[in-house]
Parts: sequence; C-alpha cells; structure tokens
Amino acid sequence: MNASDHRTDAARDAWPYPREENAGGAQACCFGDHQYGRRVEVDRSWTVYHVFTGIPAHVNGASMIGLSRSEATKSMLSLNFCSSERRKERIAARFFARETGRPVMTLAFPNPSRNFDQERNGVYFIGHDGMFQIRFFIEAAALAKDGIVLGGKASVETAYLSAFDGLRTSIQQVAGKVYARHRRDSYTLTAADFR
Repeated sequence: MNASDHRTDAARDAWPYPREENAGGAQACCFGDHQYGRRVEVDRSWTVYHVFTGIPAHVNGASMIGLSRSEATKSMLSLNFCSSERRKERIAARFFARETGRPVMTLAFPNPSRNFDQERNGVYFIGHDGMFQIRFFIEAAALAKDGIVLGGKASVETAYLSAFDGLRTSIQQVAGKVYARHRRDSYTLTAADFR
C-alpha cells in the first residue's frame, strides 16, 4: 500500500475534491442538476456555493457560510434537489408547449420592489416562476429608451428608479419573453433586448 495515495479521514473530509464536493458524488453526465457544491474554508467551517460562479448560496436571504459539514451537506443536497426538480418541470413544460402548440408562460411580477446598483449602473428586480425567484438586472442604457432623460436635479438613483417605474410594463414584457426563451435563474437585460 502506498501511503502517499491515502489521506487520513480528517484530511480527506477537508479536501475539496471537485467531483465529490461539487456534485455530491454524482457522475458528470448529470452535472446540470448539481449547481451547488460545498467547500471547507480556512477556518474549517463549510460553505455551500454556486459551482459556476463560486459565490456562496443564499437561502431566504441568509448566506450559506460558516456551516458544519453536515449542515453544508444537507443544504447542498436540498438545493441540488430543488434545482433538479425545477429542471424537470421546465422540460415537461416545454414538451407540453411543443405538443399542444400553446406557449407556457409562468413568469409573474408580484413584488414591485426594485433596487439600484451604482457599481453595475442599473436596476435589479425580481420575477417569480411559481415558488422560484428569477433575478433580473436592467442596464442603464436600456432605461434611457423612449425619450426618458436620466440626470438633472434628481439623484442618479432616483432618476434610474423613476425611469424603471415609467417603463415597468414594457420591461416586464421583455423579461417574460427572454425568460420564455431560455429559462434561467438570472438575466441581464440590455438595450438590444428592447429593439
């Protein structure tokens, strides 16, 4: 037996081996259903994160950081299960739409809140597909459509949010069309989407 090929249980548990940790031991063929992984941090706590961005996951507004290994495992498996179920629902909806010829549009905007992001220079807003939140970001250039002039005496934030409110209906229609084509969790809307 070669000692260099075998780590102790503690070292193996702490080692962020991508296939085991990111996908929960799943094979590569079903990686699309495994969007969340877990990793051990320097302080020996665990983080659940989105494997494509590396950003810690958020559940009900709480960041999934500083967890024990068992909490991280449970949270990761739960998030991946929800992701898998959602993917199956989308596939079934597309199949139904193709077979019946009727479009399936489930995106709604029950929450009127929107937030200005000064660093990215645009506005975030949320849509809902059933119980799932779909995040949208609209760039400032798209908000300057239809003769709305940004600036003047009002603050930049107030100007952008007012522009968003003035175009809310058309923004939500465009967001719905983009979502119906791709069905992802987040989108950036640009001026090109409004042509």
